[in-house]
Amino acid sequence: MANLSSSKLRNFGAYSYSAAPCTRTHQIGALFLVVSTFFVTRLFDQWSSESNSVTASIDIQRTYSSGITIDNGVPQWPERGYGSHLSLKIYVYNENEIDGLKELMYGRDGSVKTAACLKGQWGSQVKIHKLLMESKFRTSKKEEADLFFVPAYVKCVRMLGGLNDKEINQTYVKVLSQMPYFRRSGGRDHIFVFPSGAGAHLFRSWSTFINRSVILTPEGDRTDKKGTTAFNTWKDIIIPGNVDDAMTKNGQPDVQPLPLSKRKYLANYLGRAQGKAGRLKLIDLSKQYPDKLECPDLKFSGTEKFGRTTYFEHLRNAKFCLAPRGESSWTLRFYESFFVECVPVLLSDHAELPFQNVIDYAQVSIKWPSSRIGSELLDYLASIPDTDIEGMIARGRKIRCLFVYGPDSAPCSAVKGILWELQRKARRFQQSTETFWLHNGSFVNRELVHFSSWRPPMPLPKRTSHGNDLRSSRDETDIFSSDRRILAAPYSTFVVPNSPLYYAAGQDHHELYLLEKSGVDIINLWNYRVKGDRTDKKDTTAFNTWKDIIIPGNVDDAMTRNGRPDVLPLPLSKRKYLANYLGRAQGKAGRLKLIDLSKQYPDKLECPDLQFSGTEKFGRTTYFEHLRNAKFCLAPRGESSWTLRFYESFFVECVPVLLSDHAELPFQNVIDYAQVSIKWPSSRIGAELLDYLASVPDRDIEGMIARGRKIRCLFVYGPDSAPCSAVKGILWELQRKVRHFQQSTETFWLHNGSFVNRELVHFSSWRPPMPLP
Repeated sequence: MANLSSSKLRNFGAYSYSAAPCTRTHQIGALFLVVSTFFVTRLFDQWSSESNSVTASIDIQRTYSSGITIDNGVPQWPERGYGSHLSLKIYVYNENEIDGLKELMYGRDGSVKTAACLKGQWGSQVKIHKLLMESKFRTSKKEEADLFFVPAYVKCVRMLGGLNDKEINQTYVKVLSQMPYFRRSGGRDHIFVFPSGAGAHLFRSWSTFINRSVILTPEGDRTDKKGTTAFNTWKDIIIPGNVDDAMTKNGQPDVQPLPLSKRKYLANYLGRAQGKAGRLKLIDLSKQYPDKLECPDLKFSGTEKFGRTTYFEHLRNAKFCLAPRGESSWTLRFYESFFVECVPVLLSDHAELPFQNVIDYAQVSIKWPSSRIGSELLDYLASIPDTDIEGMIARGRKIRCLFVYGPDSAPCSAVKGILWELQRKARRFQQSTETFWLHNGSFVNRELVHFSSWRPPMPLPKRTSHGNDLRSSRDETDIFSSDRRILAAPYSTFVVPNSPLYYAAGQDHHELYLLEKSGVDIINLWNYRVKGDRTDKKDTTAFNTWKDIIIPGNVDDAMTRNGRPDVLPLPLSKRKYLANYLGRAQGKAGRLKLIDLSKQYPDKLECPDLQFSGTEKFGRTTYFEHLRNAKFCLAPRGESSWTLRFYESFFVECVPVLLSDHAELPFQNVIDYAQVSIKWPSSRIGAELLDYLASVPDRDIEGMIARGRKIRCLFVYGPDSAPCSAVKGILWELQRKVRHFQQSTETFWLHNGSFVNRELVHFSSWRPPMPLP
């Protein structure tokens, strides 16, 4: 935003950094950089929210503001990566719709009142639910929803004794088992709110059941209390803390800010020690410098209790409000500071902040290394001129509306910000390892039951009657790993060696589940198995479905030329086989089944013995001549879940039949794969598959081929100057990943917008080698 751009650096004693003099050469170079940046950024725009699910080309020539702006006092979301307007549809589950939701909202006996849950840091859980219920972006039709919101007030319910931890866990599992749409997507289009420092850990089995869902939380780190954090910076959304309503009113807040000249202290910290190192340092520091730093002994009961008004009257009485880490990395004090107009100083290295594509936090706050809390911090704060402090306060005044839980009809509110962030998470095409689709676009489960007929309870990992002490029907030796790491499929939980596991066997797969025992060290990888999925050869996968981008396989250039490919498709009437599989067995179950099936039905299914050397070697042309000679090209899993054959099929115009349950497909916001392909359960490879394929009318096959012809350009590695190419698709996806404001646990910022490291060395002076974990 123009008025939030980095200000000219000023010199402040030990914290000044000299710059080289600006010459005519520098000016010309800067002008060239601005112009070139403008044209380069024009190449990056977002996938058009108005585009069809199947499109022949993509129009990337849309204009947008490359910077962050404030228009009429309202922060504006960048069009790049978000779209020009909100066009989201969210279904909010009704409390009477799902058995168990009422318990998560009001406790086992319904005694927890909503009014009680609106107060304190957990109030955002109630406010978001109520505001979405009133939102114009709410839909009552599940079939048109982009996302699904699951209401629950578990933090409040737990604090008020409505449910204990075990009951919360059991109730969540019961609720999830009744949601067909959750099952359809594997949870990736479902939203949960966890409004406290505990984050999703309030649901102890989060890593099994909702590790692919979108979590709204103020907390980005729990590693001081848990062995891992439930927050994923790519998947989840940081939300602001719930500032007291009396301070966020548009009219007159209960406590008004003071002029800087009337503030008694340089800085303050209003909070308890809780045995935390940073807080203890601040309390000790206030004893050494009582005229500069106020750290009152907060009382929450008795005659000296700090009431709400007293608290904010103290908070406003300093120029800087210090916000150290407490039980977790986030701190409500950071957000409260904006409403008494003192500059927040973040002393929590791992804290994540909300709406980083709109707010440049280096312009409205300071982040200081927690390891350097001491007199050095006070000296630095004292060196900042009041004019700079006033500037930061003025800029903070413009963006603090994003920390207010008001309706999305307001020009600026936290809920509107959350909706913008959710829009970037929405996917047009939903799939999971347990979701398959047929030629008519209908979705089915592993038993080929149509989605409309799925009935609760949905299959979820089972728990035995032994409570936490889970056991398998298999031999005990299968439960414990020796010294190798194991991935729990299909929920992507990474287990430290020798951790106790629960083993369950499915029809065609084996699953490992974590025992719920305290002290089990779990590292959540936040991923989904894809090419990506290398769990047959590696112990885990490096792919993260929210962070990373699936790219198409590299189809032979001779087949992707716009003019005449080396091998042309055949008319359906001239194709010899119903289906084919061209590949080696490699000892893989699905491939071996297909080869056996071809021996039983040689007139329907071709599975030639591929030779890659000698006189019978399959050359490129021979390979594609065989591939084009069937109506359906079967693509089973090989060394990993992805298969090049899936992409090759589009260029010989046979319908790809995906037989790899865990495969992820590219560009799911543009391509509706249920319109151009079939996905069949690998566990049902057999005569049943051939019978089904034989039942598909030729007119339906022709329709799928025609639609596939329109989108296959996205599988061609051509330049982004082409109307449609894989590279252009990748650029669109990359654009959805771009962040305006960058931060890390080792990055800090000062009042003049300059970034420093833990040693307070300016970013421009960082020299390799950089410290790495």
